Amino acid sequence: MKLQITLPSKPGLLHFIPGLDLLALILVIPLMGASFSQQSGVAVNLPESSFRLQRIDNPVLITVSGGNPPRIWVNKKSVPMHLLERELEEMRNNTQQELITTALIQADGEVPHRVIMQLEDRILRIGLNCARIGRISGQ
Repeated sequence: MKLQITLPSKPGLLHFIPGLDLLALILVIPLMGASFSQQSGVAVNLPESSFRLQRIDNPVLITVSGGNPPRIWVNKKSVPMHLLERELEEMRNNTQQELITTALIQADGEVPHRVIMQLEDRILRIGLNCARIGRISGQ
């Protein structure tokens, strides 16, 4: 028995589909290109500043949510305000942790400023550096 070709003699659609793939790639790559760059638009050469933070290798992340009273988490562990210093000292003295020098505060927009100031005072009192985390304006 002889094998027979089951495709039509002019398979136009078969050759057309890879062309559609290429066309889709040509259209999609420029649309997604802006999402791969950090900032699109105007190139800015940032000046040196004494305010710029040095690299933080092993920070403690303190998250504060809005509410009454505000809830505080230290590295995903819920901690009341009055036990914050003890928790941070335990983390510093833990031999399994690398040297902790900085605490980063990530606060909800609804948290009163005085609560953030109290957190900063407690963090600075035990000898850690303190910084706040925010997002870029307009995003």
